[in-house]
Amino acid sequence: MPHDGQNTAWHGYQRYSDRRMTGKRLTEIHTVANLISVSTYGKTLAILLGLAKQSLT
Repeated sequence: MPHDGQNTAWHGYQRYSDRRMTGKRLTEIHTVANLISVSTYGKTLAILLGLAKQSLT
């Protein structure tokens, strides 16, 4: 399958946006925190929501 550049995240036509990339990184950090941070109940938010069976730590 040839790569035509249509599915790339950044085409070079618009400037690199620090604000957009910062938002993406914060979302990643928040997602990981939901899998690792244990609450006072002894469970992570992901466990309480039924998205994980156990903590990553």
